[in-house]
Amino acid sequence: MIIKLINDSYWFQQEPYFIDSSESRERMSIQKWDDILLDPYQKVYVLQETATLTTVGVIVLEIPPYEEYAKFGVFAISKTHQGKKIGKILINYVEQLARRLLKKTMRIEVFVFAHHLETYYQKLGYVYTGRKNSFFHGECIKPEYRDETSRYLKELEKKL
Repeated sequence: MIIKLINDSYWFQQEPYFIDSSESRERMSIQKWDDILLDPYQKVYVLQETATLTTVGVIVLEIPPYEEYAKFGVFAISKTHQGKKIGKILINYVEQLARRLLKKTMRIEVFVFAHHLETYYQKLGYVYTGRKNSFFHGECIKPEYRDETSRYLKELEKKL
């Protein structure tokens, strides 16, 4: 259920830019999820509705050892619950955890063409660091968006 929530949420947000292929649709696989669950430096937090125990959101806090930052890379809200401030609740929660772990900043990466996501995180206090990282599935980007700049993720950061 969590893998489906992540994949559905991710595809919904990125749909205009990606080719409809298994590589572009699958943000999360069973193997990737197992790797996260087994990694001692990644912690999974799930938000459920109390009455139905329906999973409505998930976020993974990455805690790199010996670094002054924490990061969240997996973050998804079910389509039926988007726009209800659940994302802010999860982000605030992992930011508080990172502060308690004495991390000085929180990071997130967004596609360079996903301006709506960058704007969302900016409203939460994140700023562009000037760093870009390569997107590992550049071939999944539709040809009209497939230029040199579209293959990158922008790094955003917030002081904790």
